[in-house]
Amino acid sequence: MAILLDEPLQLGANIAAKPVVDRRPIYVTVGCLFLGSVGVLMTKGNGEISQPMRASIDSSSTILAAARCTWTDMVTGSVSGHNLANLNGKTLETCKAACDENPACKSIDFRPNKGYCSLGDCHASECGNDGDTNFVYSSCLPGRCAWTEMVTGSVSGHNLANLNGKTLETCKEACNQNPACKSIDFRPNKGYCSLGDCQANECGNDGATNFVYSSCLPQ
Repeated sequence: MAILLDEPLQLGANIAAKPVVDRRPIYVTVGCLFLGSVGVLMTKGNGEISQPMRASIDSSSTILAAARCTWTDMVTGSVSGHNLANLNGKTLETCKAACDENPACKSIDFRPNKGYCSLGDCHASECGNDGDTNFVYSSCLPGRCAWTEMVTGSVSGHNLANLNGKTLETCKEACNQNPACKSIDFRPNKGYCSLGDCQANECGNDGATNFVYSSCLPQ
């Protein structure tokens, strides 16, 4: 930091005879982080924010919104014929972002080698997966469930629905869409999915070795 003098300093002068007084405010540059971008504050020596920068801060009303979608794992296929919009030049992430911004979007079909992105108006569990090997598919779940790690066992006898032909992700999806569902029992080698009306800590885990179990915890 440079000190400004009232008069030029003469070599050999008695510095102690005339105290150096700096009558200008001292400013200190402080680096700050504002909502993901770097900003700079100019503060006076007493810590007060300088007026031009204060006006800039007070006028800012940017708030980062939370994402709408929780995404299932990508699987081969698509929900052809159930498209809200078809977009080109996308990456998987920008395709997901486009769906996230559209309240009517429930899924995406994505063609990786073309950057082709289709926003779906349904989930594969509702309107079917055509198995098209050119595409990969993912569901946008509204985020009701935060899933616990899979453990061996099930909550047998506490089933809201028993579903066949499911993957682990589509089983979770079915539970996520049912407000009464609190857990899933899944039999991997059969694609058998059972939606539970309770959690293992409430109704017990029977330890069945041919099933895996997960709880849907509210977010």
